[in-house]
Amino acid sequence: MSYQASKSSTVLPKNHIDRYISTLKTNNVFNRSYNSLNKGSYSGSTYQIKNGDTLFYVAWITGKNVEYLAQINNLQQPYRLKVGKILQVSNGKSDLEKYANLSNIVTSTRVLTSNYLTTSWHWPTAGTIIEHFSATEGGNKGVDISGSRGQPIIATANGKVVYAGNALLGYGNLIILKHNDDYLSAYAHNDKLLVNEQEEVKAGQPIATMGSTGASSVRLHFEIRYQGKSVNPLLYLSG
Repeated sequence: MSYQASKSSTVLPKNHIDRYISTLKTNNVFNRSYNSLNKGSYSGSTYQIKNGDTLFYVAWITGKNVEYLAQINNLQQPYRLKVGKILQVSNGKSDLEKYANLSNIVTSTRVLTSNYLTTSWHWPTAGTIIEHFSATEGGNKGVDISGSRGQPIIATANGKVVYAGNALLGYGNLIILKHNDDYLSAYAHNDKLLVNEQEEVKAGQPIATMGSTGASSVRLHFEIRYQGKSVNPLLYLSG
């Protein structure tokens, strides 16, 4: 028995088929050896897609979140990328930097004296540092500490909760403490938040439990900001 194509069937000319196959090749997903790639090693503000690139790969080398890159580039799932496409990988200041400079933090939080900040900062949790601070553009603005889901996250110093939520893209469940007019600390990717906004906390007080919200693995992303700018937490933490 033989079959004939219906009149509604479309037969593509050979050059159209070649073009279609070329498109499929462009969207191939290639294996990447992430063990040999440093996360956040790319520091440019834009990135041109090369053969084999995926959005996850671009997120890895730029140190960004996949959802963040998709949002600022208006990409829809399944995030197919064409060779030669230019992606924006930096949208100015990070969400945390923008939030840290919002006037409502300054106006809604009473002025704290310098004595409010302890002379030494406590480690926010126990574990192994898996990502260090980087001062380069697009680099890691704090330290990432691995651990077990549910282990306690503590306030690194006395302060006041000025943010507790998950509205800042890429940080998951996030807490920001204000210690005085100069210093903030941030605790990201938490599982559960144990404090509320405007609550006063003491150094060493549990404020959250470790999780993986907004991250690929269980970890705490911890930052210290001095006058809105990221500083290396290891220069402040005691021990």
